[in-house]
Amino acid sequence: MKFLKVLLAIIVIVVAVGFILAMTTDGAYSVERSVVVDACYGDAYEHATNFERWVEWSPWDDLAEGINYTFDGEMGTVGSSYSWESPTEEVGAGTMSCTAISDSRMDFHLHFTKPWESESDGWITVVPAEEGGFKVSWGFAGENPFPMSLFLNMDKMVGPDFEKGLALFKEQVEAKGKPEIQPERVAMPDMNYIGRAAHLNVMEISSDVFGANYGAIMMYMMENAIEMDMTSHPMAIYHTFDEATYEADMEFSIPVVGAHEVPTGFTSGTIPAGDYLVAKHFGSYESTGDTWTAMENYIACHGIEVTGSPFEVYVTDPMSEPDTLKWETDIVYPVGAAK
Repeated sequence: MKFLKVLLAIIVIVVAVGFILAMTTDGAYSVERSVVVDACYGDAYEHATNFERWVEWSPWDDLAEGINYTFDGEMGTVGSSYSWESPTEEVGAGTMSCTAISDSRMDFHLHFTKPWESESDGWITVVPAEEGGFKVSWGFAGENPFPMSLFLNMDKMVGPDFEKGLALFKEQVEAKGKPEIQPERVAMPDMNYIGRAAHLNVMEISSDVFGANYGAIMMYMMENAIEMDMTSHPMAIYHTFDEATYEADMEFSIPVVGAHEVPTGFTSGTIPAGDYLVAKHFGSYESTGDTWTAMENYIACHGIEVTGSPFEVYVTDPMSEPDTLKWETDIVYPVGAAK
């Protein structure tokens, strides 16, 4: 009889302890790991938000052979998803779906169906890193029911896998390389100009076109006693450019002192003060295309915001320097403030 009383007391204590633990133990978990990648923003972002790329750096892909993947929707958009099914319990089966996306973050919902039912929400972010490059952070959060919450340390279980996956991510995106051009970021003051608008095929712009437009502007300035801003040089502002047809809406422009109203046939405006990316090109005007392309790639690579129309600045006067290899043309983009 005494034994039964002791046994009953032990059972009551165990049940009470279990009840207390169930009431006080928080089953919520959150796991996140990060890596800094020295890669283009576009490459890192696409690798992070396209589920077809995810399987290339998944830390679980090599745990089993014969994993079957199914992709649905337009990758990189809300509603896109991928499902997997593995013959091993270690990988199991489930679906990951994009629930929200922005320029720096994708949120997703994770639904495991094997080896047991489980759901959680996760995220992956791509943001500028203080030391340069981009910081990629991968995490997820959820809640384990009691009594699993007593025994499962999700950070220790999943954290190393996240680190392994991000190491693969870093290796793959950095292998894509970065543009070699290194433009200079400069702060420019307001710059007034007088110009002439034109719609042209840039492949057909000749020295005669330059001469006719800049000659007309200079003549107008002389006739109206308008002073040229000697701190700058003649420019060509590109407001639109069609990469397929090479058609452009542009202004041949000369910087001037002060703002001026002009008659029909001329234009006037102000290039606002702000941050600008400047790449120096040396060579003939016909060869500037490579520098334009390199600047476009650099801007896309670093996720830089372009805030206005880019322009060329003709630093070297071809009348005073016959060697085209010494002609300096600056390719200039107005950009957002550095992050």
